Amino acid sequence: MLVIALSVLYPILFGMNMAYITWLTLLLLLYSLVINERENRKLIYAWVIIPIIAYVSYKITESFEHPLLHSVVLWRMSIHFTFMLMAYVAGFFLSRCNAKIVRLAILITSTIALFLIGNMIGWALCFMTTGLVFLVAPYIAYRYISQESYIPLIIVAPITLLNLLTSDVLLLTIVPLCGVGVYYLAFLLRRRRVVLCAMVGLYTMVLVYGWYKGFEDYCQWQSVKEARLPADASVEYTFYDIDGQAVTSETLKGKVVVFDFWSTSCGVCFREFPKFEEVYQKYQHRDDIAFYAVNLPTKGDTKERIRAMTAQHVNYSFPVLFADETSDYWTQFNITGVPHLMIFDREGGLSFSGWANYERKIVYNIESMIDRLLK
Repeated sequence: MLVIALSVLYPILFGMNMAYITWLTLLLLLYSLVINERENRKLIYAWVIIPIIAYVSYKITESFEHPLLHSVVLWRMSIHFTFMLMAYVAGFFLSRCNAKIVRLAILITSTIALFLIGNMIGWALCFMTTGLVFLVAPYIAYRYISQESYIPLIIVAPITLLNLLTSDVLLLTIVPLCGVGVYYLAFLLRRRRVVLCAMVGLYTMVLVYGWYKGFEDYCQWQSVKEARLPADASVEYTFYDIDGQAVTSETLKGKVVVFDFWSTSCGVCFREFPKFEEVYQKYQHRDDIAFYAVNLPTKGDTKERIRAMTAQHVNYSFPVLFADETSDYWTQFNITGVPHLMIFDREGGLSFSGWANYERKIVYNIESMIDRLLK
């Protein structure tokens, strides 16, 4: 009942932000461990009831063709419910299994799953949830598996290795180790509860700050650092508007130029367009600045596909330009991913290249940089 209630309540209270899946999964895992340790719960009843519910649902919804089943809200609630039920099942088997190696395998699998869920939703969320998961997981291991001091290192090893092999974001590799490190300190200070609570509280505040603000600032700083061009790099360009008219670095000289690079396969780009539109609306009355959303073709792109995607998703007032299919601005401008923002000063010199920051006011804020160039 708790799983069902929360899967419905959280989307209503907090919207459809998928971030809460990670929190709910972790909470339900802990809850499941507690209640199954103290009471005799028969999970097998659920597997008897589920087929009956499925059959009744099939009949009521007209063979699953009912319009309600095509509701985005319903599907997202179902995802919430599924992940929380998985957490409950994992907690049940973790508390019931007597074999330590199987318990450890379940716990490691759960931590990897939570990490991947957070990573799919966003790196900023992954930063926070990973830190919390690897603070809680060693305690679960200590309470339900083994009190050997090396167990937390075994738990954190797969994620650390996965990050080293696949991620170029250093903080995502360090955070799991920090979580386990804080656990070790907490274990040493377990008799000093005031110090322990203060340390864990401070660490949690750091993680929440990273999710809310700090991690995105770090990622933007890293992105700008990696996208920096050599001093003698060429910044010449030629793009084309919808009518095939050329827009070049020469024709735009004397203006501050803002390019928002995007591609047809980039869902984030489409979600960022409203923010780019807001900035464009703020400066569009000025003749000394030009804004363009520039499509960079990727492998397999065709002119027809690009134009169709533009017509479908880029319904804004800012102008759109297209790079020639034979060009390689990805290499020329050192662009490793989109969306990618570039700002040129009045002389055509590159002033900024990297991930856009529309909201935060500390690191590379777009409007601040534009205002400085327009003075």
